[in-house]
Amino acid sequence: MQKLLSVLLITLCLTACGGGGGGGGSASSASANNAAATPALTFSPASITQTVPEGATSTINILATVNTPSNFSGATAVYAYVVDGTGVLLPTTQIIQNSPTQYSVILQTAATLAPGAHQGNFTVELCKDSKCASQFPGSPMQLPYAIQVTSASAPFSASAAMPANAFMSEGGASPSPTVINVATTGLTWTATSTLNWVSITNPTGSGNGSFTLHYDGSQLGAGQYSGVVTVTASDGQVSTIPVALTIQGGELITNSSSVYFNAINGAPIPSQNITFGLADGAADSWTISSDSIWLTVTPQTGSMPGLATFSANPTLGKLSSGTYTGNARLSSSASTSSLIPVQLQLTKPTLSLSTNSVALGGTYGRDFTTPQSLTLGLNTATNAWPWTLSQLPPWGKASASNGTVNQAGSSVNFTANASAPVGTTTAIFNAVVAVNGDTLSTPVALTINKDQHKILASQTGVAFASTPTWSRLTKSLTISDNYGQTPNWSATSNQSWINISQSGNTLTLSADPTSLPIDTTNYATITLSSSDSTISAPEPIKIALWKGSTTPTAMTQIQQAYTNIIADPIRPFVYVNNGGNSVDVYNIYTAQKTATVSALGTSLDNMTISSNGDHLYALDTSSNNLIVVNLMTPTPTKINSWSLNSSLPGQAVNMAPNQILSIRPNGVEIILTNSGTEYLASSGKPLATINTNPSSAWYDMAASADGKRVYLQGDTSPQISTVSSFVYNLDYSEMGGGTLFFAQEAAIAYDGSDIAVSADGSRLYSTAGGTSQCHQIVPDDLLLVSSLPSTGGTSPNNVKVGSDGRVYCGITSSGNTATAIWVFSINGTLLTSFNIIGHGDLLDRQMAVSGDGLIVTALAGNSVLSIIPVGP
Repeated sequence: MQKLLSVLLITLCLTACGGGGGGGGSASSASANNAAATPALTFSPASITQTVPEGATSTINILATVNTPSNFSGATAVYAYVVDGTGVLLPTTQIIQNSPTQYSVILQTAATLAPGAHQGNFTVELCKDSKCASQFPGSPMQLPYAIQVTSASAPFSASAAMPANAFMSEGGASPSPTVINVATTGLTWTATSTLNWVSITNPTGSGNGSFTLHYDGSQLGAGQYSGVVTVTASDGQVSTIPVALTIQGGELITNSSSVYFNAINGAPIPSQNITFGLADGAADSWTISSDSIWLTVTPQTGSMPGLATFSANPTLGKLSSGTYTGNARLSSSASTSSLIPVQLQLTKPTLSLSTNSVALGGTYGRDFTTPQSLTLGLNTATNAWPWTLSQLPPWGKASASNGTVNQAGSSVNFTANASAPVGTTTAIFNAVVAVNGDTLSTPVALTINKDQHKILASQTGVAFASTPTWSRLTKSLTISDNYGQTPNWSATSNQSWINISQSGNTLTLSADPTSLPIDTTNYATITLSSSDSTISAPEPIKIALWKGSTTPTAMTQIQQAYTNIIADPIRPFVYVNNGGNSVDVYNIYTAQKTATVSALGTSLDNMTISSNGDHLYALDTSSNNLIVVNLMTPTPTKINSWSLNSSLPGQAVNMAPNQILSIRPNGVEIILTNSGTEYLASSGKPLATINTNPSSAWYDMAASADGKRVYLQGDTSPQISTVSSFVYNLDYSEMGGGTLFFAQEAAIAYDGSDIAVSADGSRLYSTAGGTSQCHQIVPDDLLLVSSLPSTGGTSPNNVKVGSDGRVYCGITSSGNTATAIWVFSINGTLLTSFNIIGHGDLLDRQMAVSGDGLIVTALAGNSVLSIIPVGP
């Protein structure tokens, strides 16, 4: 059950989002079958109630407990969906495992919610498949929510420059009035009072202003009188002003009958002074004392007239926020003592964080040197208070776990330890501040996105050849570290006829075929390894060497109708199909058919091969399936078939090409389709949908050997009116359960029939432009570099780059008698050409160069497969 819930929760993290979740289309039928079942999960709280200020985001914590673990017995996967059809939530759902059957779910409301009440239900679905055709017992479930978004209020306050505490002698003159200042913008206001000894002048106003309080104690006897004046703004905001009047009946006179402190707990609290004396002005001694630990009065003795300073210090009593009262007793030998009441109003301080979530690992989960910062702030002005971080996960490292913080803020930097698990992991820690008797704690989500640490070879497949007069027996590869570090590596071969040399980041492979039998294909595997324990087992490098008894010198033409061709990247083979149910395999050195792989489908189309030669992939357009063939066995064998998520272009538009391409970004094989959906080659799992059809055209595709740069060229199908070409940067990371990243780098308006790129991605070629030339294009911005020399004929429809860097341009027709293939050097010099006489035009995109770069093959329209020796 724990394993299954892990699958469930990973899926939930990936799919739970505002307005999303998917699976809603089939929920009604599935839920009907489960209506009587006990809910699969119990949520605590059972419903969500939140009040959120306008423009703010609120974090919601829910406990999810599995009610019946046995309902999930035998399940290989659980797909969880949270359906939020109104956009209440952000797509930032986080799941924390508390126990094998209990999980914490962290949701966040969207900051774009309009003021008012937002009520409804989130639907939680636990499904047995990704399309939610069937649900587990007790699913779906409803999670009610009621979220009140309050409108942002205009600023409004009313305050007196000095406390509104007046005093007078019984029967004496009225005390001086008090001015109250009102601060607001765009609001009108009104001041009122129910006190019969207070009157107000200028009681109404608009915006910033003031009004005046007047005191009349003529009808009152000796004593202390208090109350409030209320100021009400036009938007309903209210501010109250405490007022007090002391009428002294004896001879001891003070300038204020009470003291009122109002402050944020932990912030500086200004002292207040009280002056006093005898009514007749006589000199006398006095004493004053406090009855509360937090209240200090100094000095405590003196002579009339006198002054005492009142100070409130919550630290002395470790006071928490709230209201506290105390008294100071003033005594004189010539008068009765007077009790001065003191009130302390402490507001709880606010701990603010620059963010409530910190993500480590960078965009692709490979950056562990750039720290991520969290800044704490506390509204206690210059007074600093101790903070700590609690419950940090073992893989998270903070530059400090404690310190002090005030209004100026305190920053902490976070990095990840090497022990961080691969994938995406989230833990909750707390930032805690102690302020006198108040403890402030705010949760922070710490997420580590970590890709698998790898060393990568620039290519994973190498083709060697040896004939009496030709040879291709040396290849240099570049070894890199996907974390951007200096790679720590070594290499070994499982065959003695392969020699290995290492210089810096360069691996040079050389073959000695002397001991190998004639007319055979021989295989070797190069294993990379590292002493760095964080590096996973690298991809092996596969080598195939053909040792032939003869050197081919003349073109061989095989009379057979084929429509699709692909060359093996390591073996001396090409694979062809005629749109039927089988693939034929030809040895390009002997021109003999070596195998037929049958019963693959009904209507085979475009094909692609793993860069190391392990698998062949073929489209079956009749079933919309991708067929997988194992090439590592002596006889190629079908091993799998995937159902594609989206229709192929050729099924929607007549004559539009269907295209697939195997790439390996970050050492992970992915199959691109020009329908837009990409698939993980190891399992057929659909990945991100790259918009390979952004202008309603259909695209030819090419990629650099590392798979991190993909080129899409608009095809010249007659049904297409608007075409463009694009370059995308791709990457794959194990974070988030496996994520394909892509970003369009450039786009340009042109079309063509084929596009090709050199293995290192430095040179890009296209048949674009509608001329009789192939063109070299800047890989970064798709601008024209130059056109390869014109050779006559009509528009080219094939272009390829060999493993040795030579460029092949196929012309549909050269004059009336021959179809031509032109061969150019790396710098664009014409080296040679080949004519295919009397067999019609080359088929679009149906030219292939052998993995060793020594032989080119092509399909022509009049049912011919041409095998053309090119040589070194």
